[in-house]
Formats: sequence, structure tokens, C-alpha cells
Amino acid sequence: MTHDQEEALELADRVVVLAKGRVQQIGTPAEVYEHPQSAFVHHFIGESLSVPVTIAAGGVHFAGRKLDLDPHGLSDGGASLFIRPYEVTVVPESGSDLLNGIVKRVHGFGPARRLEIALREGEREHFIEVSAPRQEAIGIGQHVGLRPRAYRLFASTADQSQGG
Repeated sequence: MTHDQEEALELADRVVVLAKGRVQQIGTPAEVYEHPQSAFVHHFIGESLSVPVTIAAGGVHFAGRKLDLDPHGLSDGGASLFIRPYEVTVVPESGSDLLNGIVKRVHGFGPARRLEIALREGEREHFIEVSAPRQEAIGIGQHVGLRPRAYRLFASTADQSQGG
């Protein structure tokens, strides 16, 4: 038994994710990482970013706009969109069907860098950090669009075990 995620994922044949003494998911490290069954597991295993969204009329909405994302069968209501920071394409302009934000910080060395982006929802801002190739000319204050290449959606309920 270990609390070191990296060690557990590298050495184990199977892992058990617990929360408050209850089993959340059991599987191989790859299964648990790539197919988390709950918002808790997605957040707990590996690096994740989460954005509150609404499922309505067969679409995924953020800040009143329909995103180009499939709701994966979730019922209408509040949900959380989970994305790994490296599974997002940063588009150097905003788009009506994209998550849109403003670059607040750029940092990192080597072939990849990290962008801290503020997503505005009314008066609230949600800050997320994504990976971006160094060759893309993106600077502080720039409006960008974000297109998830892979994502998971989980209903916003007390029992967030429903996933898509």
C-alpha cells in the first residue's frame, strides 16, 4: 500500500482508489488513468483541469454558449468537464463553439510550456493551466480558444459516479 501515485501507477498490476474509506475504482493503472469512473478518480489520478458546464438540449454549454462537445449521454443539468492539460489544442483566436479565455501567464522551458488561462463565465473567472507547444506564438493578454481532444463529463450530483 502506498500514497505515492507515481509509484503505484508504475509498479502495480492493479490499483484501488479509495475516498473516505470507500472504493471508488479498481483496475489496471492504465484503466484507472484513461477511463476514470468518477470525477473524484479523474481529479485524483494524474493532472486534471475541471470546468463547470451545463448539459442542455443535447449539448454541452459554458458561459451560455454551446461547445463543440458531445454530452456522452448525460442528462440535462450541471456537470463538470474534465480534461488533461496536454489533451487540449490551443487555438490562437476565440470561437463560438470553443472554451474561450485570456492568457494570464506563460511559463516553462523546453519543447512545451504552460499557459494559465482565465475562462470568463459572467462575473466569475475559472483559471486553468494547459500545455502548449513552444512554437505557437501565444502571449499574455491574448484571447484564445481551447478545443479538448479528449475529455470526460461527470454529472454534478452528490454521487458523481456517472460518467461519459
